[in-house]
Amino acid sequence: MLWMVSKHIAELKPHPNADALDIVKLGANQLVVKKGEMQNGDTVLFIPKDSLLPEHMQPDFPYAREGRVRTVQLRGEISMGIALPLAAVQWFFGDEIHALIQLADIGEDVSAVLGIEKYEPQIPAHMHGEVEIMPIHVVYGQHDCNQYGTYRDELDFNERVVVTEKLHGSQGIYLFVRGETGQEVYATSKGMLRKGLLLKPSESNVYWQALKNTGLSEKIQTLAGQTVQVIGEVIPVQKGYPYGQSKITLRIFEVRIDGKILPYDAPELLPLKDLWVPVIYDGKFGKADLYALSKGKEQVSGQGLHIREGVVVRPHVDRKALDGEWLKLKVINPAYKETGEEFN
Repeated sequence: MLWMVSKHIAELKPHPNADALDIVKLGANQLVVKKGEMQNGDTVLFIPKDSLLPEHMQPDFPYAREGRVRTVQLRGEISMGIALPLAAVQWFFGDEIHALIQLADIGEDVSAVLGIEKYEPQIPAHMHGEVEIMPIHVVYGQHDCNQYGTYRDELDFNERVVVTEKLHGSQGIYLFVRGETGQEVYATSKGMLRKGLLLKPSESNVYWQALKNTGLSEKIQTLAGQTVQVIGEVIPVQKGYPYGQSKITLRIFEVRIDGKILPYDAPELLPLKDLWVPVIYDGKFGKADLYALSKGKEQVSGQGLHIREGVVVRPHVDRKALDGEWLKLKVINPAYKETGEEFN
């Protein structure tokens, strides 16, 4: 998701594990708030995680360590930022700024008005690379997961869903475009793709290493279509999550052919089966305990070397929620803690 500070209309639902808390949906974002702090339909300012708060705000938000807003888990539910009622905007920023925020449109980025900036973690050298602009003829899509708590009611009790392990690596995106002169191959990261950028081929870059080490270019040759997009998690790149791998590799969680997402068990994806993320559950949504499935050990290595980050649940045949967001929903393992230095 794009980072921005913006106004949203609050959609509230009770917290499943705490009578004194509510879950509020702001756009596609989930936050946990005190019950009664806001009402359904209120206009609320959303300050996302990785925001750097002005110094005068920091004492009021102790979980914003060193002024940086962090993700926290409150009674088993993820809260990904700060939900600030407009009256609090007036308190923190004064009448003039409050008036400007009131005039802003819903979803408009007002970070510059408030003096709030985004924290950018230092990217390790092996993930750096020369970049180039994405060619205009390439068809591609973004992949984001939303929080399960705000979208679970949009899944039907009898609907077939697939639950996969959520890996703690870095999202790699690979595009294979067939042209008159042969196949063009592109590699990029989630963060780079949001800027419309590609990573130039490099033996020292982990995204290109994963492509080479998995033989992905050869494995997708049987797939029909003008453009094949493969999205997966490059591992091991995050501290403490080696997954038993001795070299950089890739675990796939989505394949698109000319923009259409294929189910993980589509016959044409059989050549990629050994590269797929572990499937934890495949069956009726009503029979899946997502919170229980999010716990436990990783299954990539087959040895349970460390905890899993969590799970992702999605309909077997991908579809969108009522607000237009894809129903790709994550449940984070309560034992998993962000370091604050994760990168994509």
